[in-house]
Amino acid sequence: MKLQALALSFVLGATALSGCGDDKKDSTKNPGGGTPTTAATALKNALCEKQESCAATHGRMFADVASCKTYMFGEGCGVEVGFGNTDSELQACVTAMAAMDCDVLYGNLPAGNACASLEFEYSDYPMAGIGESCYDKDCVASAVCVESSEQGVCDVCVTTPGLNGDCSVSDYECQEGYYCAETGGTCQALLALGATCEYDGQCLSNWCDEATLKCTTALTLGAACTSTDKCAGEMGCVGNTCKSMVGTGASCASLPCATGAVCVSGTCQATAVCGNTIAVGSPCVSSAGCVTSAYCDYDTERCTTRKAAGAECSESDECQSGMECVYDGTGYVCMAPLQLGDACGAGNGFCDENLRCNTDLSEPVCAPLIALGAECTYSWDCETGYCDTAVEPFVCAEVAACMMP
Repeated sequence: MKLQALALSFVLGATALSGCGDDKKDSTKNPGGGTPTTAATALKNALCEKQESCAATHGRMFADVASCKTYMFGEGCGVEVGFGNTDSELQACVTAMAAMDCDVLYGNLPAGNACASLEFEYSDYPMAGIGESCYDKDCVASAVCVESSEQGVCDVCVTTPGLNGDCSVSDYECQEGYYCAETGGTCQALLALGATCEYDGQCLSNWCDEATLKCTTALTLGAACTSTDKCAGEMGCVGNTCKSMVGTGASCASLPCATGAVCVSGTCQATAVCGNTIAVGSPCVSSAGCVTSAYCDYDTERCTTRKAAGAECSESDECQSGMECVYDGTGYVCMAPLQLGDACGAGNGFCDENLRCNTDLSEPVCAPLIALGAECTYSWDCETGYCDTAVEPFVCAEVAACMMP
């Protein structure tokens, strides 16, 4: 897994840094949701500074270090660092990152790398541990979600195998630094530069050259290219040349600004990526940066007042609080949730929380959720959230054991 892809994936949606290492008990373990420790803060800074130091050769995602740190630390960004890791694990990654080559940052981490036990996840809800159900949860970083017939044909988390481990039972996933070999179905160490390969995922560099079938270093800034996936880091292949988004103060006449900047009069100008501080009419790069009564119009790149009920929309982010962008039979409009007894179904919108659309009626209306033991068709119609289809007729039941944590 690419560390940089994990570390900076939060640009498009806030994520949290998680990982579980060896599940040992440690009083310095970061549970998430609280004040980050010194080590967690140091890791945030290290990630931003390393990204900036690699920008000249591997392209940039953020406009500058300040933009990256604003997102990492800014109010409302939703980024947690160190979720589930000990301070010693975090500090070890900080130390390793200081000496890390940019090709390693943007390639696959080698086995044993101090940052390999860290992983970015959507961790604003409990994660499933080894042997627990991952029916509606993500597994902790040391595990992978697979189907288990032993627990009623349901999804459970199993330990991700390491060197020589059987990856046929882990949905062909291996620990960081390894790949699942097609022959034998076991995890093997990622291949070094120059090694014979068959596909990108076998190589530490994450590029198996189709012409030579050798692991090859990705192309750096300014190199000739034929496809974006062969350009290193955050770059794209533009006009057969690997090019990067540009930073604060740079010309945006021919290339887009990196995250944290917006093109104003031909120059990239810094702007907030979160925190809900940008006033209506001012430049923006995301709705998280605009005041709560506004959204970022990506056509104009300006914070725009959120739309009222009935206004045309393309996504719910454009609508006033509590509304969603819904198809009304002729187009998409902002619409408030329907209440008990309101007509629902195609073109009418969606029922409010704790209600369902009763489509058994000739004219469907919003109705209460179905009680435990009563007949049902779909799980989302039940108070319990589970419609047992193994019996006739189907009835709302308690959530099956294999779906529980």
